[in-house]
Order: sequence, then C-alpha cells, then structure tokens
Amino acid sequence: MEQWQLNVLRMSRGELAHFDGAPALWDQKPVLVTVLNTVRALTNGIVQAGLTQQELITTGYTLDKDQQLTLMGAVTEPLVRGLRPLARMTNDNVLLKQVDFAPSELVRGPEQESVNRAQLIHDAAATRVADLANYGVTPAMISAQQVAIDTFKPLAGLRDAVGGKRQTATATLPELFTQLRTQFELLDDLTENLVDGATFKATYRELRAIIDTRGGRGDGGTNDATPPVG
Repeated sequence: MEQWQLNVLRMSRGELAHFDGAPALWDQKPVLVTVLNTVRALTNGIVQAGLTQQELITTGYTLDKDQQLTLMGAVTEPLVRGLRPLARMTNDNVLLKQVDFAPSELVRGPEQESVNRAQLIHDAAATRVADLANYGVTPAMISAQQVAIDTFKPLAGLRDAVGGKRQTATATLPELFTQLRTQFELLDDLTENLVDGATFKATYRELRAIIDTRGGRGDGGTNDATPPVG
C-alpha cells in the first residue's frame, strides 16, 4: 500500500477503537450501527488485501525457479556428454541433432523450450541405458534428471499465478478506499447530529485529520496532508 493509504487505514482503525470505547453513545442508534459495521468490514477488507499484496511477492518464486532451472541444466549436461559421443560413435545423426547442445544452451531461451529440450534428452537416454553405461551415464543419473525436470515445470506457472493474485489484491484496494471514504462522509454527519458528548466529537475530529507522516519533520519540511477520506 502507498503511504497515504496506510495513513487512512490507521485513521479508520483509530476511529473504530474510539467508538468501541464508548458504545453507550451510539449502539442504540441503528443508522450509526449500520455505518460503523460497514466501516469495520471495509477496514478489515483493506487489511486483508494489504496482507495479500505483501505476501504474494513473486521474488521468492523467481529465485526458486532460476535455481531449479540451473539445477535442471546441471543434471542434463552429463547425459549430453554421454549421448553425444554415443551418437558419433554409432553414426546416429538423428540422435546427435537431438542432444548436441553446449551447457549454456540447455538453459537458454524460453522456459518451455528448456523443458522440452531436457525431456527429449532424458527420453533419448532412457531408451539407451545399456549403451550409455560405457559412457559414464547411470540409470540413477537419468532418474535424477527427470526429477529435476518435473520439479522445474510447475514453478514458472506458479509464479505467474501468484503475480496474478497480487495484481488482483492491488486492484481491489482503490475500490475499498473509495467505499471507505463514502462511509466516513456519512459518519461525519451522523456523529455530529446523533452523538452526544463534546469531548467525544472533538476526539473524533482529531482522529479524522489524516497527516502524511512519511519523513516527519526531521527533514526540515512540512507534513503534507494525504488525499482525504472525507
């Protein structure tokens, strides 16, 4: 969330606590109860959307994906080093074309191409287990490479899904704040007209003053008011 949104959220939670501390002043007034319940629901929705936005950061998924791609390339390379000389020794040009890649090429290009390339190399090795024994390739190496492929495949899609959820949470916040502003415009009038108690009203107005606290006054500047809610 942006700084002004955090400040509005802080104000809203402060006002709710203010009302909760003096229920006798408003809990018998149905209109006030309805508006306060709506403010509470919107505030909780903003908190949840903010948490979702914060938690669904894709950096971690990108790191996992890149690490797994590197691992997939690392365990594919020994298979290539076994299959390539086998293809040359047996004059199998079709096989040579399938497996003749430099280490950097194994992880270069679109991710799906890397997966397809690695899978093709695995399948070629899996059908030549006996022949590859003479070239330093074991069944365990072939199995490990398949595990690496299967582990990498869903990561890119997962990152995209997570990014989509984060975008949804981000898109939801402006609408929630717009609705919250409308409710506080109602609450301003209702508090003045329906609530008894000058001190309570004065505190309400103080809490409604949303000040941008970013940087404070330590930088020699003056605090700027954020986009108001009411």
